[in-house]
Amino acid sequence: MPVALITGAGSGIGRAVACQLGSLGFACVLSGRRLEPLEQTAAMLDGPGLPVVADLTRPRDVERMVDAAFGWADRLDAIVNNAGWSPAATIAQTDAAMIEQVFALNAMAPALTISRAWPQLVKRAAAAHAVGDLPPRVTIVNISSMAVKDPFPQLYAYAAAKASTHLLAHSAANEGAGLNIRAFAVAPGAVETDLLRTIVPRDVLPESMTLTPAAVARVVTACIRGEHDALNGEAIWVPIPVPGTPLTPECLPGLWPRSTSQHHGTSGGQVHHDLRLIAPGCRSPSSLGADNAEALEGGIVGIQHECNLRALGRNRDGQRGF
Repeated sequence: MPVALITGAGSGIGRAVACQLGSLGFACVLSGRRLEPLEQTAAMLDGPGLPVVADLTRPRDVERMVDAAFGWADRLDAIVNNAGWSPAATIAQTDAAMIEQVFALNAMAPALTISRAWPQLVKRAAAAHAVGDLPPRVTIVNISSMAVKDPFPQLYAYAAAKASTHLLAHSAANEGAGLNIRAFAVAPGAVETDLLRTIVPRDVLPESMTLTPAAVARVVTACIRGEHDALNGEAIWVPIPVPGTPLTPECLPGLWPRSTSQHHGTSGGQVHHDLRLIAPGCRSPSSLGADNAEALEGGIVGIQHECNLRALGRNRDGQRGF
């Protein structure tokens, strides 16, 4: 039975990923700060689940978590670095302690998780390839944020820390190219989670303009299933639903490149890097036209920026009262 390690598995995206992977036949190692939510997630799974309580801002806890995962099943087929947190703070309000804490969880923890597990991941990937096992690869998915593309003004440290997860995926994909290891960064827009609501109230950003955790989880599981191997090493942007378009979080994710001339993937162990969009609701550019893909990306990022401004109660000129 394949095994996945999922951090931040007690709620939100992490719980949704665990449930979807469980339905695909995975056993799941569930990491989080509190036991009760992890046990609730484990009870939702179709297969085995192992709760592991860990504070990922502490390197020893990260190492213990990874060791517990291998001790439980003696293999890992997927790692989903999902745990993330940030206070809402302007640049002026951000001090050294806050920066250290935000980077410890959002940057250092996934980096150490990957490096601690890497020797065993290499062995597992080689074994999977040799015997034709399923899945026939090892996959790492780092959950990032659209804030990397358009930083929310109150997420100064968080956006910078999440940007590092893109480079972690890039590096892991480069080093893993000849080892049967794939790595991705999945960067969603606003997701309906408890973290979001500590920053933006529903009357400012309604649920209809947010992604569900399940929608983001579908992109993650698609990476693990091998559906996006052509995007190995890249950041996959998952924009928020756009009013008046067919992009809805309830639909299966679709994929298109920024422009038709840039649609290329991996070959000969080389990793090609260009921005990709996965828009929940369109499986191909056919409904909108491939030539409009780049313009659509710009429009989606623009709408994301408008939502950032709306959350601050400002318009494009910086005035209050959006």
